[in-house]
Amino acid sequence: MGRRGGELTLKRISFAREYLIDLNATQAAIRAGYSQKTAGQIGESLLRDHMVAALIQQGMDERARRTEINADYVLYGIRETIERCMQAESVKGDDGTVSGEYTFNPSAALKGYELLGKHLKLFTDRVENTGKDGGPIEQNISVSFVPTKS
Repeated sequence: MGRRGGELTLKRISFAREYLIDLNATQAAIRAGYSQKTAGQIGESLLRDHMVAALIQQGMDERARRTEINADYVLYGIRETIERCMQAESVKGDDGTVSGEYTFNPSAALKGYELLGKHLKLFTDRVENTGKDGGPIEQNISVSFVPTKS
């Protein structure tokens, strides 16, 4: 990878900068000048490198400050969208008059709740492994020793 003693090379700095564009490690590695053939493995490895990861985090922090977009902003936006989707909104005709009908967008509200639930870790995928007919998993382990030739 061109690492000499764990220092930040220009190529590794370039990778961190490129990663911030689309958060795609493989493409960032290619754009930073690493081989297209091994870019996937190199990108993965660079993301685990503490110096590169710190550089990426610094870039993300700077971007969050610059754009003023943070977790609070996102959560507030989701909440506001949910509340708007749950309002009974009057339907207006082409001429702007209220028709007396109301709309409600439950699927958009539920999507907002889903995003909030994921943020709060309310929905976690859990896998249950069971044996036959939901019973315990049978563990038949046998150990045998084979004599070695002297």
